[in-house]
Amino acid sequence: MRLLYIFFVILAFSCSERNIYDEFVIDLEGNKVKIREISDEKLVIYLWTGTCLGHTKDLKRLSELYQSRKITRKVISIAIMMDQEDVLELKKKNSLSDEIPFYADPEGKLGEVIKITFLPSTIFIDERGKVTGNYPGLAEKLLTSVAPHN
Repeated sequence: MRLLYIFFVILAFSCSERNIYDEFVIDLEGNKVKIREISDEKLVIYLWTGTCLGHTKDLKRLSELYQSRKITRKVISIAIMMDQEDVLELKKKNSLSDEIPFYADPEGKLGEVIKITFLPSTIFIDERGKVTGNYPGLAEKLLTSVAPHN
């Protein structure tokens, strides 16, 4: 009986899903920030890396959409497998706007929480920290057609 109890405890912990809001990223100043501190409401993450095609063009377009108020949800940009210095350099080199907050995930820890199929990708997160959509590239039509979060 005791062995059965231990089995169920192990099973319960192995099936529990990690919450994206409890994960950490690095801001451009090098500070470790819990995603919950950035937002604990519905969130859109533009996930990319320096080696993926189209990320610079997508980031510029994302900034344009945000500035024109066509995007009504909180959006952040996370560079996976890059450190904050590389993200800052890329941001400056390409004159990317400060409209969208940039973060780094140098160890790729988000890949343990989010199934990363495409890079770059647009990932929609609900208020519970669960992925509700994962789309390749910049999902511009989805970003501009969704209702704002309340």
